[in-house]
Amino acid sequence: MIWNTLDVMHYEQNFVKNVLKTITGEKDDVKVWHDLQGKGIKPQLWLTTNLRRGGKMLKPAIGFVLSTIEFDSFATTIEKLKTPLGHVSNMAKCIRRKIFGGLMLHGYHILMQQILPLALKSLLVLGLCMVVKRVFKNFKRICSKIWNPSEFELVQTNVAITLALVEMNFPPSFSNIMK
Repeated sequence: MIWNTLDVMHYEQNFVKNVLKTITGEKDDVKVWHDLQGKGIKPQLWLTTNLRRGGKMLKPAIGFVLSTIEFDSFATTIEKLKTPLGHVSNMAKCIRRKIFGGLMLHGYHILMQQILPLALKSLLVLGLCMVVKRVFKNFKRICSKIWNPSEFELVQTNVAITLALVEMNFPPSFSNIMK
């Protein structure tokens, strides 16, 4: 019933792409940082002026973008993953090369449901990791084949709370799924 109403696999694909682009810093754009400052929201994400470097603007250190070493650790974890033959064929290559559009829908589904919660566990700040895991858990619940009709309201409440947490913990560019 839920599968016929929602295109869950494409939602998962968009969300996983957004997570991967956000943790690699590909969704960061100077315009986004200026917009935040112009609107007066999320001051911890505002650009600052570095007087030592001739007034150049500095991006703040934020917990949702992995350093090069952290990304290498993340990619290595996925490369060393042992899966059944053909289960997720080119996932390691796509992630290592940061080609996030190169997977099939099934690959994004496996990433979201099974791999990313474990691979990101030690790399993200605890609060961010909790938010990402919560989103993955909601998708897993929506994808389940057996549903109890009395759980619909609970799931709806959990999804609303989780979306609010995503908006609070990630930059506004994260919610732009068209990017």
